[in-house]
Amino acid sequence: MAKKMHSGVMRVKGLLEIASALYDTSLPDVGRRLTLSLGGGTKAKGTERISFSTGSLRLLEQVARKKVEVGWINPTAGLAMAVRGKGPFKEPLPLKALAMFPSWDRLVFAVAKETGLTSFDEIRERQVPLRVSVSAARPPRDNTTMFAVLEVLRAYGLSLEQIRRWGGSIQKVRSPSHPDRATGIQNGSINAVFDEGIKSWGKVALDAGMKFLPIGEHVLAHMESLGFRRGVLTKENFPAMNDHSVAVDFSGWPICCHADMPEDVAYALCEAIALRRDRIPVDQEGPLEASALCADTEAGPLNVPLHPGAQRYYREKGYLQ
Repeated sequence: MAKKMHSGVMRVKGLLEIASALYDTSLPDVGRRLTLSLGGGTKAKGTERISFSTGSLRLLEQVARKKVEVGWINPTAGLAMAVRGKGPFKEPLPLKALAMFPSWDRLVFAVAKETGLTSFDEIRERQVPLRVSVSAARPPRDNTTMFAVLEVLRAYGLSLEQIRRWGGSIQKVRSPSHPDRATGIQNGSINAVFDEGIKSWGKVALDAGMKFLPIGEHVLAHMESLGFRRGVLTKENFPAMNDHSVAVDFSGWPICCHADMPEDVAYALCEAIALRRDRIPVDQEGPLEASALCADTEAGPLNVPLHPGAQRYYREKGYLQ
């Protein structure tokens, strides 16, 4: 895309494209059999409702309760936690994936060189009053980013509240790319960033002399047990890095549905996604290949089961082996 949009807006536009494309699929009687809506709505008598919404952790609960039929979230790890009943989810939710849109990302903990920090343990031992920037567009209960940040800190015996008590401060921005963050990094009013969306602020941080703290094996293993994968950062990603670093993966934009969605409806939704893939905004350079929608890749980690209708569609088209 020539014009970059907010990721939430991108997904809403994509869902509108998918909904409109259902009329061009193999599913019969769209409009009479199906009631289409965005973000909920009422079901007409004698029809099935297909409502579409974007969001985060709370949306997954809505899909599981059939308040919404099709949800598009970021990142894959949120859906993986829901399916496993891990993290904020007390029990496994009956969800399946329809498609995976690639979006390469990492959750990173960056600190300024002037802090002298080389590890998370030093933050705790020295009680460093960091001036931290975090993304807090949603409450922690619905915010996969804040859940992951707090979970990593908790594994090290740390919390944002501790940092505040030590004399530090927390800057809350609505998105990783918020201009206040870049300004704070450059003028020194911020000396730490704990966030994903690394493509939007990582270079600014490294150019200002920040470095990414390494995440220990025991913490990575804990995050993996929840549903997060580990991801490597190298000079290929950021030439200003001195060495490679292992971070928490934050990739993938999965579209999901309830596990008992009728197979022909799930099939048609995948058909609609493939039909409109060149018009759906995606977070990658270049065209989106249909085979990527069901592939398990670095940018699109597919670590949750596909709906049987989705499996049938991708197999028939030769995309899924």
